[in-house]
Parts: sequence; C-alpha cells; structure tokens
Amino acid sequence: MQPQNNPYEFITTSPQSTGSPSPISQLTGGGNTIRKRIITVAIGLVVLIILAIVVSSIISSAGKGGVVAFADVAQDQSELTNISMAANMQTTSIGAKNLAITTQLSMASSEAQLLKQLSKAGSSLSASQSNKNDKTITSQLTTAQTSGTYDITYIHVVQSQLSNYGANLQQAFKDTSSMTIKNLLSNFYNQAKLLEIQASAASQSLSG
Repeated sequence: MQPQNNPYEFITTSPQSTGSPSPISQLTGGGNTIRKRIITVAIGLVVLIILAIVVSSIISSAGKGGVVAFADVAQDQSELTNISMAANMQTTSIGAKNLAITTQLSMASSEAQLLKQLSKAGSSLSASQSNKNDKTITSQLTTAQTSGTYDITYIHVVQSQLSNYGANLQQAFKDTSSMTIKNLLSNFYNQAKLLEIQASAASQSLSG
C-alpha cells in the first residue's frame, strides 16, 4: 500500500527540508542584490550627467570660437564693401574702378548670405560684430587722394584686405561643423581668389 500524500505538508515542511526559499526570503533575502542594482543605476546616472556637462561645455566653447571667426569674416566683408563703395566714386583708371565695383557687389552679397545662414543656425552676429571701419585705411586713402595716388593705393589696400579675408575664411571653415556654411565659406574663398587676380591685373595696368 502506497503512503498517502499529506495535503498539509506545505505547512509542516520547513523550507530547509524542501530546498526552496520561502516567500518571505524571496522578498527580503535578495535585498543586497536590489541595493546593488540601485547603486549601479545611480552611478550610471551620475556618469551620464558628468558626460553631458563636459560635452555641453565643449560645444559651448567651440560655438564661441566659431562666432568670433564668423565676426572676423563679416567685418572683412564690411570693410571691403565700404572702401570699395568710396573707391567707385574716386578711382579714375578703368582697372581700379572695375575692381571697386566688383569688390563692392561681391562683398555686400557675401556678407548678406553669411548673416542669413548664421541666423538660420542660431548664431546671429550683432551690428558691432559684423560692421568694421578701419580708420587707418580711411586715412591712408584720404592721403592718397590728396597726393594723386588713390588708384594704386586702393588696389594695394584691397590686396592686403583680401589676404586677411582669406585667412579668416579658412579659420571659420575649420570652426564650423555645418556643411552648408562650409560650402558657403568655400564659395567666398573662391570669389576672393578671383578678386585677387583682378586686383593684380589692375595694379599691373597702372605700373605698365
């Protein structure tokens, strides 16, 4: 005769004899594991917060550097526009006058495009950042007008300004990660090189 199973065995049998943990131990006995998980998650959150702060700081620093470079570019464009606008009225030789007209139109258009793209990217420049009026250049051209050497002086000023402009364009190109702005700066650079060729030809026509 086979022994009958005791229907109340789960009450009288201890957890040790069955080898399975009691319901209470399942809830409290794993407390160490739960605490470890909580600590692990907390540490992970702290690490993520620190990384976010570091990345934000880097982006902020890069953004400030980019704005400075763009301001330099915009100021170069503004200066070249202003002096060429005046030169358009003062130059007498065909080469210098054509250079003044081309430079004025090119730089005014380039500055407008740059400010528009920067505005779209959320990096607008203030009027003080984008405008420039170099008193030294103004004085130099005024003196040249009196001495009768305005045309060649203007051409040399443009050549010098275009050289600085090209360097600032290269710096701004490095400082931005926007491909749209990179392409725009690249176009500006190519236009500047064409203006340098025109300036060189205008200078040679006066020297010859």
